[in-house]
Amino acid sequence: YVKDSDTIKNIDFPRRWAAGTTAIHLACQKGAKEIYMLGFDLSSYDKPINNIYKGTDYYYPEHTRGFNPVNWMNQLKTVFGEFPDTQFYWVDWAYDTPPCYNHNNVGYLTKTELCDTLKIL
Repeated sequence: YVKDSDTIKNIDFPRRWAAGTTAIHLACQKGAKEIYMLGFDLSSYDKPINNIYKGTDYYYPEHTRGFNPVNWMNQLKTVFGEFPDTQFYWVDWAYDTPPCYNHNNVGYLTKTELCDTLKIL
């Protein structure tokens, strides 16, 4: 499925993780000191999916219910703990209470605050 001529590079760690948490870990491995997390909305069985991509092409419909986020949460905990000198910003957290990770390097921003911080729009 991957040919020797493909320009794919295997990674040692993490393997078999979700795409988003893998991307964050790889960015940290390359020395990222600030990471803004968009679309890391997790989910809940009793509420509609809250991902910013819901209802868009090739994603779940808006009425889809959430699903178990335990693997994502465990992967995020690993990244936050492994890279304490990197500041992570969770953008547009959709729940009333953010997950408790007990890491001082995790903050929360709205989209407006993100735009103000990065001086865009």
